[in-house]
Amino acid sequence: AVVSTQSTGEPSQHEKSQRIYLGKVREGITEENVKEYFEANYACKVENVDLIKNKEGEEPKLRGFGFVSFDDVDAVDKIIIVRNHEIAGIQVFAKKAEPKEGGYGGAYGGGYGSGGGYVGGY
Repeated sequence: AVVSTQSTGEPSQHEKSQRIYLGKVREGITEENVKEYFEANYACKVENVDLIKNKEGEEPKLRGFGFVSFDDVDAVDKIIIVRNHEIAGIQVFAKKAEPKEGGYGGAYGGGYGSGGGYVGGY
């Protein structure tokens, strides 16, 4: 699949991810906090915040991660470059959310780069 890089300024239906994965989320962070933080600091519009909770038990507990969708690819790029964010006094980290369906080549670029421990490791 050829992904053109000249598609700036068009309606953002192109392949670039506008969704980030938020890790190290813990009790004390709300979806509202997340939305306010990114909108205040990155001048973007947050379309959706989904903090994943455990369904079991009486009290739904945060599972430690979530997803945030934005209307702006540039904001996503800035957020994942910064990587570590402090929301409501809690350190979290952001990375690009992997698309659910495989198939676009570039989507995983750099995802596996940090492993590197297999070469000659016998």
